Parts: sequence; structure tokens; C-alpha cells
Amino acid sequence: MSAGRAAAYSVSDLRAFRIQMAVAFLSTVAIAGTRPTTTYRALALGAGNFEVGLVQSAFSVLPALTAVAIGRWIDRHGEGRTYFGGLLALSLGGVLSALAGNLLMLGIAQAIVGFGTITTLVSGQ
Repeated sequence: MSAGRAAAYSVSDLRAFRIQMAVAFLSTVAIAGTRPTTTYRALALGAGNFEVGLVQSAFSVLPALTAVAIGRWIDRHGEGRTYFGGLLALSLGGVLSALAGNLLMLGIAQAIVGFGTITTLVSGQ
């Protein structure tokens, strides 16, 4: 990269980029850390193989159904608020997963985590 090209970026652009990368890294770590533990949580709640599969697949249902709509929402309203909303959904889903007292609640929590994941991924692009 030439010196002239590097000078085109402002300090605030670089700061915003670094913040976005840090948040993306932390949300990815949170997802990668909680997904495997969901299986153990489901087993602790008495799930068999089939129920564990249902709980784990709940993560993918909302993203599969809403990805295009999320993209259109971002086109109309911008990525900043949407990204923040996705992070809130990730946080809410994580807390609900930890507090889930039954398999239904754990499945709902995983669906919320999945929705937060697709929202942050699409808005972060």
C-alpha cells in the first residue's frame, strides 16, 4: 500500500475498524464457546440424542428464515443499529441458555443466538 493511500484513512476510520474487529472477534469466541456447551446443558436437562439434535438445530432455523429480510432491513436502516441489535440478541440468548430450566427454553435461547449471529454477520459485512 502506498503512503498516499494510507493517508486517505482517518484516525476515526481506523478506530471504528479496530472496534468492529474486536467485537467480531469476541462475538465469534462467544458463539464458538457456547455452541458445544449447549449439548452438555441439554444432556443435563435429560435430553436424548433426538432432543439434543433439535436443540442444536434451533440455532439455524431463524437465520435460514430471516437472512434475506435482515439484509433488506440493513439496506433501509443501516448496519450500525442492526449490528448492535444482533449483539444484544447474542447476549440475551447466552443468558437464556445459562438460565434455561427445560429443553424448550434452551431451544428458544439457541434460536435467539442464531438470530443474533446472522444479524451480526450480515450487518458486519
